[in-house]
Amino acid sequence: MEPKTSKQTKKSPQYRIVIQGELNDSWSEWMGDVSLDRFNRIHGSGYTTIFSEIPDQAALRGLLNKIWDLNLTLISVNRQEKTSNGGTDEY
Repeated sequence: MEPKTSKQTKKSPQYRIVIQGELNDSWSEWMGDVSLDRFNRIHGSGYTTIFSEIPDQAALRGLLNKIWDLNLTLISVNRQEKTSNGGTDEY
């Protein structure tokens, strides 16, 4: 068995978190440089989707705690994996 010549780096999984309410872009840095996408429902409040690479469960918990601290309603949390064709699969 030959020794490995380079370290293999594993990319952190991408998470898609949906919350009720519309956050503006200024919250992105406070939440840890996440991407925010907002959308409105016709008869109701809007929603914000947070996209972020999260390295481990502790970091995920930290982000969810920030959502909790803001008293926001959590709609869903989905882990997304990159597929071989460049798309994503949700878990």
